[in-house]
Amino acid sequence: MLVIVVRLTSWLRALMKVITSRQEFGDDIARHTKMLGDIRAWSSDNPNPSNLFLIMGDPSVDFLPYIEFLKSSKGYKIHYIYI
Repeated sequence: MLVIVVRLTSWLRALMKVITSRQEFGDDIARHTKMLGDIRAWSSDNPNPSNLFLIMGDPSVDFLPYIEFLKSSKGYKIHYIYI
């Protein structure tokens, strides 16, 4: 139970970073760069199997190949939510 709570807490922190970065960075390139950095940091802190939820507006962003790499090499479960 504790592991689930810790992972959920870190997921909520990551979600708040994304929401905050969306407000701070108006430029798409800056926002995508910030998200990619956050995803890289998250992947180094979270062992597999882990779940990654991506909440985004444009499915054709530049870092999707990296996300697919995490999925295939580390066995992460990737969940896409398009808004």
